[in-house]
Amino acid sequence: MNSTHWSLITLSLGSGLATIVPILLTVIVNVLFTIGIAQDVDRVWRRGQDTVLVCPAAWVAATLLGGIYVAGLYWLIHHSMLSPYNAWERPSDPSPPQRERGQSLD
Repeated sequence: MNSTHWSLITLSLGSGLATIVPILLTVIVNVLFTIGIAQDVDRVWRRGQDTVLVCPAAWVAATLLGGIYVAGLYWLIHHSMLSPYNAWERPSDPSPPQRERGQSLD
């Protein structure tokens, strides 16, 4: 094999890595945000709240696919000043009703 052939192999391997690395990083970031949203959905539920717009499983699935954008939207809806439950997170306010898994607040 001549040097031109080896240069083409190196170039193709390099461009393949340039494609794979960002994809792998995106998948890792999406999985990490999904884990965070799944944990937060559980905390929100245990405080006696429900998720807004869709069920908790839909938020988790959407975050897995949409990553940081969906996680940002989730935070905006559930933890920013736009959230109807935001006052519950302040220490000076009375705590919300608590519930365990399988228990209804009714």
